[in-house]
Amino acid sequence: MRKAAARRLAEAGCTPHQIAAITGHKTLSEIERYTRAADQKKLAEEAMKRMEIVKRVREGL
Repeated sequence: MRKAAARRLAEAGCTPHQIAAITGHKTLSEIERYTRAADQKKLAEEAMKRMEIVKRVREGL
């Protein structure tokens, strides 16, 4: 249950320290283990947004 909560909090944009405060995890390495997928998803979404901006600039939109 804490793993799911940590993942959801990461998806909502909480920092590892905020997640630990809420879930009670003792180390940041625990948080990183549980939030890695959410972090990867967020990074991919941000990269795709940047690619779209570059595409629009190149097309003159």
